[in-house]
Amino acid sequence: MPPLVALLLMAHAPSPDAKGLAIAQIVYEAERKPDGACYPLPVKETYVLTPAGLQYGAYFGNMPTNMNHNDSVTWPAGEKGNAVLETARRLANDPALGMKALGEHESTPNMGLDVYRVTVRLHSADSSRVVSDHSTQAWRELDAAFQALIADFERDTGRPMKPEQLSQSAAVPLEPAARATPVAEQALKRAYAAFRAKNKGAPAHDGPWLRGLQPKIEKDVRGTTTVTWTQFAPAGFEFEAVVALPPDGEPKVLKVSASYAAD
Repeated sequence: MPPLVALLLMAHAPSPDAKGLAIAQIVYEAERKPDGACYPLPVKETYVLTPAGLQYGAYFGNMPTNMNHNDSVTWPAGEKGNAVLETARRLANDPALGMKALGEHESTPNMGLDVYRVTVRLHSADSSRVVSDHSTQAWRELDAAFQALIADFERDTGRPMKPEQLSQSAAVPLEPAARATPVAEQALKRAYAAFRAKNKGAPAHDGPWLRGLQPKIEKDVRGTTTVTWTQFAPAGFEFEAVVALPPDGEPKVLKVSASYAAD
């Protein structure tokens, strides 16, 4: 083969990382300030895009404590979601474009707000990367694609909801959830640390586990309240935390597990 032809073929060959690299999930969180229109109250919104679809969670602030503050829905993003994942995959193949690796003990910039947290899977091993610098090509491309996906999601699902649209049939009393949440968060953190110690390829988990999730709350005849959070999925993070709140004692973890499953 002539040298010039060989050089041209090499120039157009895929990068070594291209084959086998996939995007397991992209997480984006935003705190919306009241604007008198779309957001009458402050709302924290979380979007988790996976090959299975877009998971959405919202927590509404400044509401009466006896009312449900949460909204959640899963949207089948389809080809639109796959196109965003492909954009992230392409950007991940060229670190010079601005997608940065996140070290095992490194915190997500800006406390995870207005940042794209990307779980990259290569040869069955997952790693965490972030796109946070607004001046980079990675931010411009991924942000444009993801925000367009959010616009499609909002049009299809009628999100964001107004506070008066939230279902109150499953409203959660604030006190039990508030008492149990810190205990459950610490237990989940320890459980996942133990899981990662045994599964070296498991990615780091950024931020709270329970944000945006509504627990199941039950009270027995002796007055003990049990608060349960569960999240199970065919791929990604899954966990369960059960905390007992006796009427005259400290919260106690009855059951906890946290793990990560690849596709």
